[in-house]
Amino acid sequence: MKKRHSTEQIVAKLHQADVDMDKGLTVPEVCKQLGISEQAYYLWRTKYGGMDPLMAKQLNDLEKKNSLSSFLATTPTLRSLETGPHTRPSATPRRRNRKNVMWEI
Repeated sequence: MKKRHSTEQIVAKLHQADVDMDKGLTVPEVCKQLGISEQAYYLWRTKYGGMDPLMAKQLNDLEKKNSLSSFLATTPTLRSLETGPHTRPSATPRRRNRKNVMWEI
């Protein structure tokens, strides 16, 4: 079963792993106790190694902010789609009354 861990949980598990390894346990034993795979342990160690929970939370917030700003920067806005150089005016009928039809351009 695939689980998602928050950054605070990851940093706490890495700290617990450090404590357990100082007691003489091996990486596979520690990973089994924590309920994570060895691959997850080494991946987390490279990304979050040596961080305290506050630093990890700030990193997570910055990653979210950067992904949102890059999304907004690459997504065209509605106004640019309406008035961009690739659009051309089209004639659409607009009825005022039954006798006269007015065309807007």
